[in-house]
Amino acid sequence: MWQGDAIKLGSYIDKNKISIATIPPVLLSAIPYKELEEFKTLVVAGESCSTEIMLRWGKNRILII
Repeated sequence: MWQGDAIKLGSYIDKNKISIATIPPVLLSAIPYKELEEFKTLVVAGESCSTEIMLRWGKNRILII
């Protein structure tokens, strides 16, 4: 369930040019990383977030934890 949903979410964000989203770390860790030019602000909430996820998804965007 998770991996398929995560891939679909990543594709949805890219296809629809989403610029801001709130995503829990467990789901964010399952989304294959891709440089998403329109995705400017990411709010990570709901549980603690690893440094690895922060470094990966915080590149070239505002990361709110």
